Amino acid sequence: MIIFTKPVIIVFVLFVMAGCHNKKKPSLSAEEPVAVEDFIRAFEPVTPPYEMGDSMLHRKENDSLLISYKIFTRFVPDSVLAKDFGKNVKPRFYMLNRVAVDKQETYLFVKAIQADKKRLYIICFDKENTFSAAMPLLKWDGKSSKTQVAGIDRRFSIYRNTFQKMQDG
Repeated sequence: MIIFTKPVIIVFVLFVMAGCHNKKKPSLSAEEPVAVEDFIRAFEPVTPPYEMGDSMLHRKENDSLLISYKIFTRFVPDSVLAKDFGKNVKPRFYMLNRVAVDKQETYLFVKAIQADKKRLYIICFDKENTFSAAMPLLKWDGKSSKTQVAGIDRRFSIYRNTFQKMQDG
């Protein structure tokens, strides 16, 4: 027969509670408020070099990666989107990945789709998790003769290359 004392039970309960304190990633597709730290943490981390081609703009994304327009524009100004999509247009956003520079900035890769317009954006947050800058990395223009590749290298330099196949090969 095992006799449990009060201190043993308390230690056991504390141990179990400490082991269960694993934070769940928040859902960004809902309309509920989300903290900026949770918004950034929801993106899957990758280490540079990280590269993507324009073929990923055509890939159908899982709905679990969807970011609601309300949540996205809470952290990223809608003026970033106006040039590519126009005013009062609400594209669908899909979170892709994040690259973090130790104790400095964090880069988020977001796919935006509205009808026939498809874009890949890189969005930068500073060390205080405040929006710093954004730019489109890939733009699908419908030309099959063009191929685009963009990414970030080990020195955190952002690049974009466009290749065009001419009619003569």
